[in-house]
Amino acid sequence: SGNDIQNPYWTVANSKTSQETDRFTGNVSMSYAINDWMNLTYRVGLDTYTELNSYGQNRGGVDGPTLGILRTTSVRNSIWNHDLLLSAEKSLSEDLNLTATFGANSRRDTYAQDGIESQGQLVFGVLEHYNFTTPSSVNSFSGSNLNQNFEENLVGVYLDATLSYKDLLYLNVVGRNDWSSTLERENNSLFYPGASLSFIPTTAFPALQGNVLNYAKLRLGYGSSAGFPTPFNTRDVLSLGARTFVDANGNVVSGNTVSDVLGNRDLSPERVQELEIGLDTRLFNRLNFNVSLYQKSTTDLITNRTLDSSTGFRSTFVNIGEVETKGLEVDYDLNLLRESEAGIGFNLAGNFTASETTVTDLAEGTNNILLTFAVSGEAANYAVEGRPFGVLLGSTIQRDENGNKVVGSNGRYLVDNNITEIGDPNPDWTTALIPTITFKNFTLSANLQYRHGGDVYSVTTAGLIGRGVVDADDPIHRESNYVLPGVFADGSPNNVAITATEFGFNTFFAGGINEVNIFDGTTIRLQEASLGYSIPKKMLDKT
Repeated sequence: SGNDIQNPYWTVANSKTSQETDRFTGNVSMSYAINDWMNLTYRVGLDTYTELNSYGQNRGGVDGPTLGILRTTSVRNSIWNHDLLLSAEKSLSEDLNLTATFGANSRRDTYAQDGIESQGQLVFGVLEHYNFTTPSSVNSFSGSNLNQNFEENLVGVYLDATLSYKDLLYLNVVGRNDWSSTLERENNSLFYPGASLSFIPTTAFPALQGNVLNYAKLRLGYGSSAGFPTPFNTRDVLSLGARTFVDANGNVVSGNTVSDVLGNRDLSPERVQELEIGLDTRLFNRLNFNVSLYQKSTTDLITNRTLDSSTGFRSTFVNIGEVETKGLEVDYDLNLLRESEAGIGFNLAGNFTASETTVTDLAEGTNNILLTFAVSGEAANYAVEGRPFGVLLGSTIQRDENGNKVVGSNGRYLVDNNITEIGDPNPDWTTALIPTITFKNFTLSANLQYRHGGDVYSVTTAGLIGRGVVDADDPIHRESNYVLPGVFADGSPNNVAITATEFGFNTFFAGGINEVNIFDGTTIRLQEASLGYSIPKKMLDKT
């Protein structure tokens, strides 16, 4: 009745968004054989794309700028990658073989974005910039500048060497050092090593190999990697506004604006370290079955930490805390039917993953870190020491000392605005199933993804339940009255009946209680389905 919600049919007809992308990738390499066991290779690659984006809405809506808006941006992103590789493979003895690669890598990223946003549409239905009165270079939704340019350089040297013994025992060592242009000189370098050992018992002990166990490999590995921030996070940035505002006489006033992100000159790269043990097998000449256990830790985690607005800034990037992940991974590939045997082939592949990521350490005196910019009054993701990474914190229903929900005199729940943990977005486990059927030259395949558990915070879902337009586990009947389970402040049971509107709308949507907007994140989805045909080889013999 207040016309405060835009009609969705009007939105479909009058709000437009589009994106066009042209992309080119390519590489060239040349090699020189120094001798019969050593080669020198140079490789250069280019990956570049241009992207044209537009968003517009005709005048007359009630969401967004009511006088109409058109925003267009053009983007060009290019990545040049150079590698110089010295590779060697040599038999040290009858039983020992060495393979090694020494390399140097240089990667350069350049990004350029140009855009304009116009408001104040003159003629309804014409979404062109010449039909708007007020141009701007700022995105009015996010406040970000539509014109951006940055470049980033990463240089690294690395070594990868493998020593094998009788094709049954392998030792691999790796090491890399990177230098990044996105950090200050004193902090822009990081060395990260790795090593792995694998043993193939079916080769070492031929008696183990038979019709049941066809192949087995035991492996133990340690690896590490580096993470570098995006540009412009170590210095305070000053923005130039040629058209900051226009005074009453129509004079354009220019100005400068200090970024609300505080630069941190002490920012350094983050390090990820992982230890993994695994077993790879092939059984019955039909089943590949592999299992891995791993523990991964991230130290000096680069985090966008929010700041009190009294500092003059909203956030700053810092190295703070440690995150640890423990997990199990299983994957399999089973040939239930071979086409050569039955005229039709049926393969079943899949995987299973269960992991838990925990924040093990935060800076002294820090209880939690907001991971995203929060919308006022809504739940958000946080890093909390001792809890899973990204837990949802928000407002809850007030509870008494016995854990009972507290109800006000109007029969509705009271809100506790002290943010507490209300959900964990991380799934308990995930799995995928990929069945594939082959018949002659045809292949039919699908990819089914299942996610079990994990919480989703959804104001949309809560709003739809509160309005009675989607089914819930216990649907709201519009003609019924409800007495919410709970107690009054004095401990006496609630006996005040409220209408379905009060129960639905005021509890789920307009009550300010984030806790009731948490839903089970379990999903099953068809990720992909494909039908393929392989052209017979004899048709291609002379092409």
